[in-house]
Amino acid sequence: MKRIGVLMAVALGSMALASCSSTSHQTLAVQIDAATTSTFNLEAIAYFPDKLTAHPGDTLQFHSNFRGEPHTVTFGAMINRGLAALDKLTPQQQQLLREPPPEAKDIPQFFPLGDPATTEPGQSAAQPCFLDTGVPPPTKACPKRAQPEFTGSQAFYSSGWVGADQTYSMKLASSIKPGTYQWICLVHGPEMRGKLTVVAKGQKADKPAAVTSAGQKKLDGFIAKLKPVAAKAGTDAKPGEVSAGIGIPNDRLFPAGGMTFAPKVVSIPVGGTVTWNLSFHTVSFNATEDARPAFIKAADGTVKFNRKALEPANSPKPPEPAQGGPNGPPPPVTFDGGTWDGTGFHSSGSANALGDFFYKLTFTKPGTYKYECLIHPDMLGTVKVG
Repeated sequence: MKRIGVLMAVALGSMALASCSSTSHQTLAVQIDAATTSTFNLEAIAYFPDKLTAHPGDTLQFHSNFRGEPHTVTFGAMINRGLAALDKLTPQQQQLLREPPPEAKDIPQFFPLGDPATTEPGQSAAQPCFLDTGVPPPTKACPKRAQPEFTGSQAFYSSGWVGADQTYSMKLASSIKPGTYQWICLVHGPEMRGKLTVVAKGQKADKPAAVTSAGQKKLDGFIAKLKPVAAKAGTDAKPGEVSAGIGIPNDRLFPAGGMTFAPKVVSIPVGGTVTWNLSFHTVSFNATEDARPAFIKAADGTVKFNRKALEPANSPKPPEPAQGGPNGPPPPVTFDGGTWDGTGFHSSGSANALGDFFYKLTFTKPGTYKYECLIHPDMLGTVKVG
């Protein structure tokens, strides 16, 4: 009986140790962009939350609420150095920057500079990349390797594009040193960033429920700020004018907006013209299935643009995007798409302009014509002619 008692005590002790071990590490969930049921279809250039505290051995899970804008989760010593250099500049100096500071020049770009008609996404930014040392290739994919644990010392540690409804997980190595580790999105740069604080075992870290609550609180704040703007969007539009997307007036830096056409329904006479304030959107009628989505990930992981989604169809080519100056954004550009009789696939294409970009289209036959933005799949509108 004594022997049985000893064995039971050992077994119970082992079970307690196993239970302690299984619960000592946590999984903390962060949302990329936002999933909302609000009427104005919010899209955010943000993480929810963008600050969290964790222990070595914890796992971070980033869930993608893809709304048309691709995002990455990118850590590494290169990112920390680049952000530190940028943060030394004043906000005005940051706005006047035409290229990244020297400390950030080797960080790859999702959208490399070049002719939009021929340039494809930079694969070292668009695909997963894990480098212990060195710098990633400017545009080509990084060497393939299994994702390692994040030690905090890697030069570059990136998810690549996290696709629609996907979750990217990264485990913090038990050897990671306490400290601050920042991350960014390689599509939107320092505008979309987060901060991870690692603390030693025994020190207070965030609980999963607290991380989720902080993310929701941040999202609720975005919604509250946009809600009154969304309620009035389109109500003061002149006849035949439509805004593609809504945002906070006179605040181009607010990292969220409503992906909607305002007003959603516009009525004009036969021979009338509709003008859209377009920016990074398309106005597309009778789109075929192969014109969606705007970004495609092949079986081998290569990310490409869907040219049919981004280029004009039965419409003249948009002009070159205007360049801003030191005193503000570029001047508005107006582009005439010509006439349309309601038949066939017609699309403005995307100008990818940094400022206001107006697209005009004249309708020659009566009818009700539904259209969409081929970049942001939930943006829908209607033109009633006649």
